[in-house]
Amino acid sequence: MEQAITRLRAQRSEVTNESKRAGYEDGSNYLLQEADYSTTKKLVALWNHSDSMRLSEPFRDVFSIVDRDAAERYGQRLDEDALSHDDWALGFIRGIGDTWRRIEKEVERS
Repeated sequence: MEQAITRLRAQRSEVTNESKRAGYEDGSNYLLQEADYSTTKKLVALWNHSDSMRLSEPFRDVFSIVDRDAAERYGQRLDEDALSHDDWALGFIRGIGDTWRRIEKEVERS
């Protein structure tokens, strides 16, 4: 039984890490290639609050902001790749935030 527990914990950790990595990449790409300014600001606000408060449903929070086409595309990918929805969403939010931090000054410059 201990072997099963150890194996399943390791697999859970792999799924968590892969989900967050994929979400981070998707979030960064979404901001750079698709997101409009209003959506970007909403996602950045979510990112700003994600450290100070534990998001209870990060997947739902993200999908309530992104456009319908992106939500459908990402939802399909998550199901096909068997990724953790909430871990992916946490990575997505982080990818948005880190990417925004790199481009914010140029975007907000008058």
